[in-house]
Amino acid sequence: MESYTSKKREFNYLLKNLRITSGVTQLQASRELGVARQTYLDLESGKTEPRLSMIRDLSQIFSVDVTYFLDIKVPLSSFTTQELLEELLQRQKVETDV
Repeated sequence: MESYTSKKREFNYLLKNLRITSGVTQLQASRELGVARQTYLDLESGKTEPRLSMIRDLSQIFSVDVTYFLDIKVPLSSFTTQELLEELLQRQKVETDV
């Protein structure tokens, strides 16, 4: 499966921008996510990458579709759930191999 994600938008930038535009503090976001404030700060600064479950939880907290964080450039209706999950897993594997 070819990659449909883009490096133009980084997760941490999207997360910070979404939090600010939602009027949520870092402390509030960390509590909603159920993690320590420092853990949340590490996500927002790009120091750490989120687990897939965190992406799902963040999308629920901020009321956005999970694809907001994935920057998929083609219509989602073109993919099955399995294909999207495979793309996420592949992306996570590539990032951990680096």
